[in-house]
Amino acid sequence: MKTLEALLAIVIFLVALFAILSVQPSKEDLKPQDIELMQDTILNQIQHNEVYRTEIQNDNIGIGSDIYTFINDRLPFTLDFIIKSCDDVNTNCNIDTDPKYIDFQAADKVYADSIIISEETENPENSYQSRLFILYLWRK
Repeated sequence: MKTLEALLAIVIFLVALFAILSVQPSKEDLKPQDIELMQDTILNQIQHNEVYRTEIQNDNIGIGSDIYTFINDRLPFTLDFIIKSCDDVNTNCNIDTDPKYIDFQAADKVYADSIIISEETENPENSYQSRLFILYLWRK
């Protein structure tokens, strides 16, 4: 009887172990560490810079803007990007108007990260204005 109990315990242990290991995401599904670090660093610096925050609030993030130049200067030549600013956090941000959209579509994998930039307004009904800023990165 003790042998049967031991065998049953081993079977239960192996089933539980198999279930736990099969739930783990594969390495392919994870964001590469270099891209995650790059996005975190860039978005953190943008969050704490008033010039970049103002450009996001004014939706002035196109080519030639300070924020665009900042990101472009920090990325290695192996990465490309699109940035998008949306006036409503709950709205779908279309990027198909961006000049780099063709490169974006051809990319094997695209990695996105975002921040919300808020500022106080003078409007008593809506005391804060928030914009969603998204950074898309991919390998060229």
